[in-house]
Amino acid sequence: MDVSEVSWDLCVEHFRERYLSEEFIERQLNEFNSLRQGGRSVPEYEMRFMELFRYVPHLNIERFKVNKLVYGLNRNIRKKVCILMPSTLHEAVQKAIIAKEEILGGGQQRPSRPSGSGG
Repeated sequence: MDVSEVSWDLCVEHFRERYLSEEFIERQLNEFNSLRQGGRSVPEYEMRFMELFRYVPHLNIERFKVNKLVYGLNRNIRKKVCILMPSTLHEAVQKAIIAKEEILGGGQQRPSRPSGSGG
C-alpha cells in the first residue's frame, strides 16, 4: 500500500480490527446507549459520555450528540437545559452546569430591592 493513500480513518479502522474485539465495542455501544448521569456530576457525566462516544462514530452529528447528552441528564437538570435549547455539546454542558448550580442554590437569585422604598 502506498503511504500517501493511508488516511487516519484507515489507520483507526485497522487498529480497531486488530486490537478491539467486536464484543468490547458492543459493550461500549450498549453502555453509551444506556448512559445516564445518575450520581455523577455534570463534568463526570460529560467525561464518560466523551469516552464512550469514541465507539459511536455514526452519531457524529452535533444535534444528535446534544440530544443524547441532554436526555441522559438527571430529570431536574434536563428540564432546565431543554428550555434553553443548546445547539452545541459544549453549550449543553455549560447550561447543565449552570442548571445544577441553580438547583443546589435553591433557584435563588440576587435579592431585589424592596418596593416602595425611598432613595
